[in-house]
Parts: sequence; structure tokens; C-alpha cells
Amino acid sequence: MKNLKHNCLLGLLIFLSLSVFAEKLQVRIYTGKNIQSVQLSTRNRPFELISEDSTLAIIPENSNLLIALTDSSLIVQYDSLSLNVLSLFMQSDSLSDGFFIKAENVDKSARAYQGNLSIRFVNHQIQLVNSVELEDYVAAVVEAEGGYGAKIEYYKTQAVICRTYALRNLHRHESEGFQLCDLTHCQVYKGKAMTHEIIEATKATESRVIVDENFQLINAVYHSNSGGQTANSIDVWTSQLPYLVAVKDTFSLEGKHAYWERRISRTEWRIFLENRGVPADSLSDEELVRRYNSRIAALKFSGVSIPAREFRRYFSLKSAFFDVIQEGEEIVLQGKGYGHGVGLAQEGAMKMAEAGYDYKEIIQHYFTGTRIVNLSLLHVFEGLGKVSE
Repeated sequence: MKNLKHNCLLGLLIFLSLSVFAEKLQVRIYTGKNIQSVQLSTRNRPFELISEDSTLAIIPENSNLLIALTDSSLIVQYDSLSLNVLSLFMQSDSLSDGFFIKAENVDKSARAYQGNLSIRFVNHQIQLVNSVELEDYVAAVVEAEGGYGAKIEYYKTQAVICRTYALRNLHRHESEGFQLCDLTHCQVYKGKAMTHEIIEATKATESRVIVDENFQLINAVYHSNSGGQTANSIDVWTSQLPYLVAVKDTFSLEGKHAYWERRISRTEWRIFLENRGVPADSLSDEELVRRYNSRIAALKFSGVSIPAREFRRYFSLKSAFFDVIQEGEEIVLQGKGYGHGVGLAQEGAMKMAEAGYDYKEIIQHYFTGTRIVNLSLLHVFEGLGKVSE
């Protein structure tokens, strides 16, 4: 009876929620690039060029303009127009059409983006911020992060995860004048999605996100391949989250990044261990060898415990999941997986989709005890701004 009342309450809340989330994300593009000039091309609609709330020009469809730096401002060139400004906003009445952009000394060909564009003079560089609708952004990230040729249930999975991750981290770059960057620090974003299956998968899961038992957006992290077992979040970062716990993942063992090997000189290996407090005279050949059947948080040598993540960082390993073998004067690290190992393993999820699992089953396999809900439900509880903090 208690569960029935709970389910009825959830149904009522969803029914009463009238607003559909239509957030426009502010995403910095070309993050980390020293942009000195860009060429912009309108697509199927004209753009309004605005500076300090004043319209400078209406740029017709299929037109080009050039924006470059001077010592203290931006210079805008379009036909006979040539103006110096500190900031610009390119706005269209249709966010779906977008524009093409090509950055000098960065792009070989133009990139296509949807939405509007803010252009600013910041620290003697051109800062570009794309104002893009949430679902368009999600499809673009799925294409950049998920690749091509997978089953549609995998793309649905990645869409729900990318949407959840973006909304959970909306405040990450707030102090810099935008919300998200286009690098792995947030999520990779390279412009408009072009793959039909990805666009359809995003539409099929529109507004769906993953929440924990308290209806908080989860930290929907993902990596390439788990090597057969995902990692506990506390073993990789600083806190344990109840939905980011280690799970068996045999599906990842079929992926192309399931196994790897790295050879290191015995001398380099011993120096690494000694610098972390392992007594030099205790490192016999037998003491160097380590074999594990599952992921561990730390490797122990002569009583000294060293976090596995520290080996990964120092030796630039594909993962922190490996056995230690000695072959003559070399130490051989026989590893599994690719990435930090926490949350969803993309190659494992692809194999699950191929095996007939749907996106909900895939998500619940990797994120323990979570549920998938519509964004409108979060509005009813306490508003997206609080939920996503």
C-alpha cells in the first residue's frame, strides 16, 4: 500500500507539472584555443548583429563576416561595414538553423553550430560562447563522445547520461561568463549533430534524466571501458556516492579497449616505489609481482600502500586496473579497461545494446539504485537550480 501511494503521488506530480524544460545552455567553444580571428557564415536564416543592445546590422542568409582582434577590441567586417566593438551577439529567430564558423589557424574546415553566438574581447583573445538549446547540445555531445555505428539503445543511454551530466554541472564555469566548456572537463562538444540515429535517440529520450533516491541529479560520469569491473567513486576521487559503486561488467571484456600492456624498466619501477616509501632492500623479485582478479583501490608493497590511481597518473596508464609481472629487467603491467572506471563503461554499454538490453536497463546496471525521470518532475520538487547544484 505504501508503494502504491508513493507511485500515485509521483504520477500526480508529473501530471500537475505543466512546464517543459527548455533551457538554453551557454557553452564556450574553442576552449583553450588562442583565437585571433574567425570567419562566420549564416545558414538558412538571417542573423541580427547586436552590440550593447543596439543592432549593428542584419546579416542575410548565406552571408559571411570576419571578426578579428585589434590591440584593444574586436573589428567586425561585413561588406562595407567595419566597426570596432568589445562584444557582439549574433542572434537568429530560429535556433535550429545556426551558423558555420572557421577559426584561423585552428580549423581546416568550418564547423556547424546551432543557436546563437556571443563574441567577446577577453584577455586579448576572442571568446566564443554558443547559446544552444539543451536537446541540440545533447545530440551533439552524444555524437562527439559516443562515436558512430552503435545501436540506437546505446545512443539513448548516452543521451540520458549526457543530459544529466550537463544539467548537474551547469554552474561549473559560471564565474567565467558561461556554463560549460566544450572539452572533456565538461563534455566534448564539436557542433551540430549530423547522425540520424543519434538525433532520433535524443528525441526519443527528450527531457529524461537520472536521479538518485532523493531526486537529485546524479553525477552521470562515464568512461571508455571498465575492463570487466567498474570502480567505486571513492577509490578514484574523494567521496563515495551510493550509485557509483563497483559492478561486474563482463560486457566490457568484448570491447576493443578491454586489454592493454605497458612495459617499464625494473629500475624505473623500483625508483617509483622507493620514492613512495617502499624500503629498497625489501623489493625482491617475488615482492614485485602482483596479480588481481578484481579492481583494487591500492597496491601494497612491503606494507606500504600506494593508491592505484597514483600508478595510472605517474606512468600515464590507460587504467588503474592491472597486474604486475616481471620479465627479466622489465616490469610488465598487464591491464584491463580504459579510463577512470567509474560509472558507465561506453564499450560495455554498446555490447549490452547489441545483446538486446534497452537504455533503462543499461543505465540501471551501471548506476546502482537510480531512476530515470522527466525533467518536469524536478521542477515540481524544488526547481532545477537547486536540484542541479
